[in-house]
Amino acid sequence: MARMTDFEIRANNIFTGIQDIRSRIENFGYNDDNPVNGVSRIMGMFITYLTACEESRQNSLGRNGGFTLTVISNLPDTDDPSWPTYIEPAPTSTLKDRAKALWGIRIAFTHGDGDVMQIKNMTNRQYAIDAATILPGVSLNGNQLEITEGVSHYAIRTISQIHDQLS
Repeated sequence: MARMTDFEIRANNIFTGIQDIRSRIENFGYNDDNPVNGVSRIMGMFITYLTACEESRQNSLGRNGGFTLTVISNLPDTDDPSWPTYIEPAPTSTLKDRAKALWGIRIAFTHGDGDVMQIKNMTNRQYAIDAATILPGVSLNGNQLEITEGVSHYAIRTISQIHDQLS
């Protein structure tokens, strides 16, 4: 495996900083808020950060627009078997599907505090709903996305792979 990029080091350092969130909330948080909700919101913020970094990087490369225009629409529908391994065991979803799932999570948490029914754009809503079947550590409880720390490796490595594919 190649040396981690500056982005990947920074993302992992940020995750290390928030990694103890469940314990901190359970042991020192307010009992009126379920720790599952707190962890989910923090992980939603982390994924928002990751997608925002890639959106910004794409714009700095001269590709003007949001994540769907500069990232999702530029990824191939199927993965090239010659691409290096980014996640092991190999994911069953494509890079494009993982990018859509991350975007869906970002929209769910920035537009509806994790409630997928608050997403007005039907494509983005479907991305958020599908995230539960594409990314480990993501589930849908009624209309509410619940995200655990288990999504972190997939999220960071997906954005790292996007870096390599859309340089």
